[in-house]
Amino acid sequence: AGNTTTKTAKVFVEDVTAPVMVSNPTATLYLNAQGQATLTNAAAVVSVTDNSVACFVPIVTLSKTLFTCLDLGAPVVDTITAEDGSGNVTTAFINVTVLDTIRPTFDLLSDGDTIRLDSNGFRLITVPGVIGNSSDNCGVDTVTINGQGSLLLDCDDDSRNFVTSTNPNGLREFTITSIDESGNSRTKTIRLLVLDLWAPQVYPRNMLAYLPASATGDASVTFTAAQLDSASSDPCTPPLTIGLLTNANQIVPSASITYDCDNLGNNTYFLKATDKYDNSAAV
Repeated sequence: AGNTTTKTAKVFVEDVTAPVMVSNPTATLYLNAQGQATLTNAAAVVSVTDNSVACFVPIVTLSKTLFTCLDLGAPVVDTITAEDGSGNVTTAFINVTVLDTIRPTFDLLSDGDTIRLDSNGFRLITVPGVIGNSSDNCGVDTVTINGQGSLLLDCDDDSRNFVTSTNPNGLREFTITSIDESGNSRTKTIRLLVLDLWAPQVYPRNMLAYLPASATGDASVTFTAAQLDSASSDPCTPPLTIGLLTNANQIVPSASITYDCDNLGNNTYFLKATDKYDNSAAV
């Protein structure tokens, strides 16, 4: 009879299939000069496919992408997630090893530069310190100078004690080795002048003198430089060379000074002290 019945049905299509992901089990990253390294998707994932890739390419994310010096040591477990357009998720894990292979750097004095001993005749050499500094992308662990953590120089280390025909300036060698926490190291040797440039401390003595009796009227009294010195000192030169000046313009000091009747009253003299390195002062 040709009778028909029509009915409309709704069909719900659902994708419940998670993406298929092939990932690398491990990755090795090398920190740069700023102490950082980045893990990319390309380094972590070999491939990712999905049944609905024609409609939606799965999105791959990493739980951690930026690695720093804090990640050195044991491998870091990073989570990889692939999600398709239907919200289906596949998870994998990758062990990330972070390495630092960059050696420390130096910012040191140049060959021929000068280190001055202090006013007590010493100078402590450290890094960082008077001769410079060392730095590293992940921090310096240890620094040695001539194999020691620090080096105390004294008067005997003055370059003028080390002058030879092959080393006319008496330059002293300092070998600095810097090691970071990953064992990367750098060594540099510099040759420096070590000098005592401090003048002695001069302490003249005030004296009251009486001319002796003289029937001829030529009475006089003589003082040596040692008699007029009141404990002048220098840490690098015991004993000092002491001399006397009758005026500030006198260049060559005298070993003694004589007063006679022409000098009655107050008289001024200058005591000059010179150390072994020719540093001098007069008061």
